[in-house]
Amino acid sequence: MFFNKKNRPSGLGKLIISFFFSLIFFVFFQKCLLPEENYIVDRICAVIDNEVITLTDLKIVRTFFLNHQDEPLSMILNHMIDQKLVTRMTDPEISIDPIEIDSYMKKVGVSLSLERFKQALQKYRMNEDDLKPYVEESLLYQKIIAKKFNQVVIVRLKEIEDYYNETYVPQQKELGKTPPAIVEILDELESSIRKIKIENQVEEWKTMLRNEVGVEILWIPDEESL
Repeated sequence: MFFNKKNRPSGLGKLIISFFFSLIFFVFFQKCLLPEENYIVDRICAVIDNEVITLTDLKIVRTFFLNHQDEPLSMILNHMIDQKLVTRMTDPEISIDPIEIDSYMKKVGVSLSLERFKQALQKYRMNEDDLKPYVEESLLYQKIIAKKFNQVVIVRLKEIEDYYNETYVPQQKELGKTPPAIVEILDELESSIRKIKIENQVEEWKTMLRNEVGVEILWIPDEESL
């Protein structure tokens, strides 16, 4: 493109043209000249009272936390929101010993293999100290839930009978098994009912926390678009 004296761009026009070509060069440099591992594109997924959860946070949790490795990122996002809401309610008596953090990280290292563990850290430009806050928050969440809800939950005989007839027996028949008599598995049934009750109480509490604290979900990850 050429300009004659009549249509030669003004000072502002020159600035816009210069910016345009600079932008093209920057994008070309990022995409073509730098290896992919040298830059990270991130995105904010949610904000909890001014604390953000990014796409990279979700990927880190799925990579390093054994119980989330097969979960979709959208599910991990919901878990991280709940986790941050719960850990805000920290009981001064509840704390995480550094030994617990180190123990969990060793477990992850064994599960992934030491080489894959180091490669994963490098992928996210992290060292072991950068991973520790994620581990601490996860362990703290588990302790808070355990202390608040793992108290004595009363299970009545009528509840055990209903669960046995309406849930346990049909499940066993679907598996082609003959269900044992109720008296033979009272402890197992009581334990299952107690677990369900605790899970329901936890979900109700987390829903209440979401309603009390400002939670803004900006983007839900779609696995196919990543």
